[in-house]
Formats: sequence, structure tokens, C-alpha cells
Amino acid sequence: MTVAKGIQAAVLTVHGTADEVIPWEDAVAYDALGMPSHELELVDGADHMFRGLEARRQLELAVVQFVRKNATWGEAFQNDCTIA
Repeated sequence: MTVAKGIQAAVLTVHGTADEVIPWEDAVAYDALGMPSHELELVDGADHMFRGLEARRQLELAVVQFVRKNATWGEAFQNDCTIA
């Protein structure tokens, strides 16, 4: 994971705490590498595939908020992108 230290772009990791494939602690360890623009969002109870309506909604919300915060697409995207 030492390669991640050189990344300058904004990076989002969304990980479920009930992931049966990759332990959520791995995401915490990745976050601890200290990338300046890395954000970690843990979704309580979500499995590896984010099955279920609430898990999927939390995943979508995290991604939309991250893109709104980091994209340089202008106000049109900021205003038109909504979560149902």
C-alpha cells in the first residue's frame, strides 16, 4: 500500500462494516497511510456488495457528496444531482 502515498487526487473509500470478503479494518489501515485528500466512509452493517436498500442508499449518498465536494464541473452539476 505504499504506492497510495503519492496519490494527489481526491480518493474516496466506502466500505461496509459487515464486508465478508475484505475486513473493514483494511479500509481503516488504508486511510491511516495519510493521503492528504483521502476520505473514508464506513457504512454500518453493509456487506461487500452493499446489498439492501439502506446500504445502497448510504453508498450512493457518500459518492454524491464526495463528487459534489471534489468535482470541478461547476454549479450545474452541483444543483442537478439529487438523491431520491
